[in-house]
Amino acid sequence: MRYEVPGHERNLKQIMDVFDKHCNLKKNETVERYKFFSRFPNPGKSLEKFITDLKLLAMTCNFGDFKDSLVREPIICGMQDKQLCEVLLKDPCLDLQRCLDACRAAELSKEPSKTLEEGKM
Repeated sequence: MRYEVPGHERNLKQIMDVFDKHCNLKKNETVERYKFFSRFPNPGKSLEKFITDLKLLAMTCNFGDFKDSLVREPIICGMQDKQLCEVLLKDPCLDLQRCLDACRAAELSKEPSKTLEEGKM
């Protein structure tokens, strides 16, 4: 396939635009959202992995201004720690960053407990 413009030299931007058009196929928004909303935390995986997965999936979902709140929801809904879930649900100003900070703090606070429990066994 030739992408030449007769009588004109191609500049780098034109070449990159053609390359992007050829390589970056249009995503099916419905499929991308299905993947996003089907993602649940895996008890064996870290919180950071789950957050990263959600953020990557959200990039192709065209959520616009709702992206952060829609990333926050599966974190809360899939939470195993019901006490932390209750605390987060009580916060009327809970945004994504506050949610992530609270989840990370809770995860870090459990690490010493796990170490102590493993030492007793």
